Amino acid sequence: MAGALDVAQIAATGAPLVVAALCVFAYRRGLGGRYLLTWAVGHLALALTFGIVAHAEPTAVAPGLDPLWSSAIFGLLVFGLALLFGVLDIETETVGFRRGLLLTVALAGIAVIVGGLDPRILVFLVLPGFGAISIAAGVLLLVRRRSPAYVVAGAILLLRAGNGLLFAWSVQQTGLLDVPAYIAPASIFLNFLTGIALLLVAIDDAWQRLGALLAETRAAKAVSEAILNVAPVSILQKDADLRIVNANPYAVRLARQLSPGIESLAGLRSPEMTPGTGSRLGEEVDRQLLVAPETGPQEYEATYTNSAGTEVTLLVRKAALLDEAGKAFGTISVSSDISALKRSEAQLRESFERAEQANRVKTDFLANMSHELRTPLNGISGFAEMLAEGYLGALNARQIDYVQNIRSSSRAMLGLVSDILDLSRLSTGQLDLQVGPVDLSEVLEAIAAAVQPMAGERGVRLQLECPQIIVEADRRAILQALSNLVDNAIRFNRRGGSVRISAAQHDGKTLVMVADTGPGMTPEQIAASGDPFQRGDPLKARPGGGSGLGLAVARGLIEAHGGRLDIESRDGEGCRVTVRI
Repeated sequence: MAGALDVAQIAATGAPLVVAALCVFAYRRGLGGRYLLTWAVGHLALALTFGIVAHAEPTAVAPGLDPLWSSAIFGLLVFGLALLFGVLDIETETVGFRRGLLLTVALAGIAVIVGGLDPRILVFLVLPGFGAISIAAGVLLLVRRRSPAYVVAGAILLLRAGNGLLFAWSVQQTGLLDVPAYIAPASIFLNFLTGIALLLVAIDDAWQRLGALLAETRAAKAVSEAILNVAPVSILQKDADLRIVNANPYAVRLARQLSPGIESLAGLRSPEMTPGTGSRLGEEVDRQLLVAPETGPQEYEATYTNSAGTEVTLLVRKAALLDEAGKAFGTISVSSDISALKRSEAQLRESFERAEQANRVKTDFLANMSHELRTPLNGISGFAEMLAEGYLGALNARQIDYVQNIRSSSRAMLGLVSDILDLSRLSTGQLDLQVGPVDLSEVLEAIAAAVQPMAGERGVRLQLECPQIIVEADRRAILQALSNLVDNAIRFNRRGGSVRISAAQHDGKTLVMVADTGPGMTPEQIAASGDPFQRGDPLKARPGGGSGLGLAVARGLIEAHGGRLDIESRDGEGCRVTVRI
């Protein structure tokens, strides 16, 4: 085939170049994946091969190949491998463009080097290998058979493989590296047909992918339309002139409630649809979004009046619609009717205010009654003291017993009145704390001394462990709070039990612990223990009695100091109350 270039030689070199250019063009137009680039590289190698063969002299097969024929065989193998790797990458990128290119060059280079060293490998393995590669690519296309284009391309590749095997047979028969005249025209024609068929496969693949994408788009559109149709909110799309482009059925129904004469919302502006301040506010927000979409979605409430004269409140959320350049070309509005919610909020607010008023009345009543009860109770207590001390004459044993009952009952009533007053002040925030240095050990010793008689009567052993600790607090409030806790621990203990009072400092805080060996409390009872008039065990009759105010008052007084009161207990295993000041 050596000699000047003729028309056949130009066609042999130009046809693969045309196919390569078409592959690149198809890839840039999105008609296929990167496998098109792999095929383009293969056809460029084929064009190079024909250009080299046109200038190469027939050469005997022997060790040390002529450089021109080595390059030609290398290009032929690159073409075959590129076609195979491209076919593998059509549906999924199995090999990939870069990896496929590296493998193609490496395998073709190794084959040429090895074939140049041993003529038998070249004749019986390397040259027939090109045909085998074309057979593999053709079989893959025929097996997949996704469309007629696959079948046609597979058949052409098999013919191309036959042509390649015929060339290898010719070399085996003659012992010369040369392209016989009866092979060359068929090679040119089949190579061109191969490129065109592969392009058809790529276009068919792109068409099928486009069809799948369109099917997905139609399905997504159907889902979106279904959502819009059933969504219980008004959805409006407006253009840059603030005219309605799209509206879902709920938006149409809502607009007809506000303006019964409306038939269609398309082309209307908000004031034309529902006149009023709400529509004007909506258009103002739309304009702001069109001018400055970067401000993000806007939310506001708008109030309208329907045809029945009832106020309708909408919660509106708006956002700008942006094109690819980021410029706003319209807005989208989502509105939900919150009229029922607003009415419920108003009713709840009114109920809360009535409850607050009732609570204030109750608190004032308790405070006033407590003050009114203190005067006669103080008088009763005072006269009982005078009788007990014998200022009004000697008393017999029965009279002394009666007087002691009067004294204890009046003291209990005075304690109850004091608790009610403190609870009233705590609930209204009117408790006036006189904060100053307080010797906690002195306070606890005074409490222990005061409750010792009651502990003795009930058979409860009292233990006190407290080093000298100075805290900043209101002495009267701390004394009352801790007294209530110790009183409860004794009152609700069992005969033969004990109450342990201890204090310590930890992490800058003062801890006071009151632990008893009584029946304990359940988690439900602990949760309810801070409520006024709730006793530790409302379900069991306990001998301790009491109003149930003590723990609630103690908690309130401790929390008024910024502290905390915690209860740890298990039913039947005693109770431990920890105060953190």
